[in-house]
Amino acid sequence: MYAFHNGIAVSVGKVETKRVFVSTSRIKICSGYICNPMVYSIWQQGGGIDYDNTYDILLNKTKWGNLNDPSVTVDRESTRNCLMMRQDYIRLADALYKCGRVDSAAVVIDKALEVFPNHTIQTDYYLFPGIDIYFAANQKDKAIALAETIHKKYIDEIQYYLSLSPNFSEYYSEDMKNALSVIAQLSRILEDNDEKEESSY
Repeated sequence: MYAFHNGIAVSVGKVETKRVFVSTSRIKICSGYICNPMVYSIWQQGGGIDYDNTYDILLNKTKWGNLNDPSVTVDRESTRNCLMMRQDYIRLADALYKCGRVDSAAVVIDKALEVFPNHTIQTDYYLFPGIDIYFAANQKDKAIALAETIHKKYIDEIQYYLSLSPNFSEYYSEDMKNALSVIAQLSRILEDNDEKEESSY
């Protein structure tokens, strides 16, 4: 059986063969709970994301406001929260991709970029899986566009760090290394998909 502790299901005693949905949320839906709003399933051996329920929640039931409105300014704390929510879409897309449901994964990435657009919630390296997903779904233009958007963000950061006086730039040495690492990883992703020659890298 399962007992809930702070919203998380914990196995106590005999393990049942049926699946249960768990999360850190107290919001109940059907036979499960939603978690930011991911739906997780626990089986007799291990667990994972419940693809269909999570897909339905994120793409059909979740409603967003004006994040895709260019005139809206999102404060720092809300931006952090939105980044966490966008990662739920990315985790779902990556899980779908890894189990062979490439077209569905691409739809999830489309939705993530629609409701969390770059001009409001800046695209970052957490969207790396989206590049591979778009390539796998034969949506090369979207893959390259996403890679170039991420590339521009980190190039802009590097240029900013380089524009600082040495007294200040030394404090950003780790940030500089991270940005360079992202750019190198982007190049490898494009090489793996045979797109280096056609990209702007």
